[in-house]
Amino acid sequence: MKKPFYEWDGDTLVLNILGTPNAKRDAIGKVKGPQLCVSVTEFPRAGRATDHMVRFLAEEFGVSTGDIQVVFGRMNVNKQLRIKAPKRLPSVIASAIGQQELLLGAQSAIVPEIDESSAARQRLLAASKDSWVGDVVSPTGEAWEVESDSP
Repeated sequence: MKKPFYEWDGDTLVLNILGTPNAKRDAIGKVKGPQLCVSVTEFPRAGRATDHMVRFLAEEFGVSTGDIQVVFGRMNVNKQLRIKAPKRLPSVIASAIGQQELLLGAQSAIVPEIDESSAARQRLLAASKDSWVGDVVSPTGEAWEVESDSP
């Protein structure tokens, strides 16, 4: 099974990112291997593109910029970010997480596993199947808002 682009560490979402600086617009793209593609308009000079990406993603996840930590890759296209207690999941990420959780769910059907994130897993699966879901519950029981491209 391929390595996912994300991981939960308690209530912190850890994302592996493939950044594209100097793009036409700021955007969260598709998953490419074990990384999520994120494009930003800022020119890559002295970490400014990464700083811009942090500001962009803070808005997308409904957190402050201080809640996002760049673990590595501040001056590289390959990055790892830690987003503390995201309030929203952009639809492209909720969908990708839902698909990954579906694969994990198929594996856990063989070896049943009950944990505190099972409710979150079910809601994220619903978010990936439906066109819009209002709230998602995090692994720690917090309610999140899920964005969708369609109402």
